[in-house]
Amino acid sequence: MINFFRSNFLFFTLALIGVSSLFYKIDFGAYFIGDLADGRLNNHIFEHFYLAFTNQIPSFKQASFFYPAPSTIMMSDSHWLLGPFYSLLRIVGFKMELSFIS
Repeated sequence: MINFFRSNFLFFTLALIGVSSLFYKIDFGAYFIGDLADGRLNNHIFEHFYLAFTNQIPSFKQASFFYPAPSTIMMSDSHWLLGPFYSLLRIVGFKMELSFIS
């Protein structure tokens, strides 16, 4: 009986993974809101907010996200609420990705 399991170990392992995937959804990149491009854009805007908050860049308004249109960062105010929390996590020492998903 033990030889049977030993010789079919790969089969049983793959079967266990297959059955468990029916009950548990494996979702890579689940920590980012929206699709992959949305998460990257929001993370980039929060990092820009952090750099402006810590005076590493001259102004938050002077972002070149949608060049050549000036001050496009001010077209949305959705990052003003979460930007200070993101900046606080970055100041404390969290990395960029961990601050974004926290």
